[in-house]
Amino acid sequence: MNFTGERETPGNVVKRRCSEIGMVFRILFWISLLFLAAKVIWAIYIGTMPGSSFRLTLMDAEGLTYGVAFYGAGQRIEFQEGVLSYAAQSSPKLCFMAGMAVYVLLGAVTTWILWLVRRIFRNVEKKETPFEKENSRAVRGIGLLVVVYSLIYTLVLPLLCLALGLGRAQVSLVDGKMVLVGCLIISLSYIFEYGSALQKEADETL
Repeated sequence: MNFTGERETPGNVVKRRCSEIGMVFRILFWISLLFLAAKVIWAIYIGTMPGSSFRLTLMDAEGLTYGVAFYGAGQRIEFQEGVLSYAAQSSPKLCFMAGMAVYVLLGAVTTWILWLVRRIFRNVEKKETPFEKENSRAVRGIGLLVVVYSLIYTLVLPLLCLALGLGRAQVSLVDGKMVLVGCLIISLSYIFEYGSALQKEADETL
């Protein structure tokens, strides 16, 4: 029930929901940013630790090498089958830091996506319409970042390990589902752009 005297219309309800969702994404963005900063600081700290603090376990699975790098007693980074070679056994710290770098990169992409979503809802709240050119660019950026996230997850770590002399010349297949989701989001951005063009024409007519 509305006690403010403001007439409850579908537009008001949608605007309020957008404001609430926007607040949630603002909170998620700042939490993600704090976690990203903590990861970077932690990675720098770990990088100063001696090599004796790290260990690497390699196992064979159907001719492919599956590995887990450990720091101290608890923190671990898993490597998919076929990423590491037996040469990695002599460099557990380098393996761990390579995995840590990729996780930081994935965290940065996630934070960037949340920032774009936050900006979309902020624009909707300010301009009272989702059909703005800035929003269409933001949606397109989200789609591209989803594709980039998939490529980082499946390609960057194997290639990095290969470049460091720790891996095999074998790259995991790209996650087709995530690439498809990213392409769908990019397609939706053009619907937003078309809507913004219609909105501009309507405003000019009035």
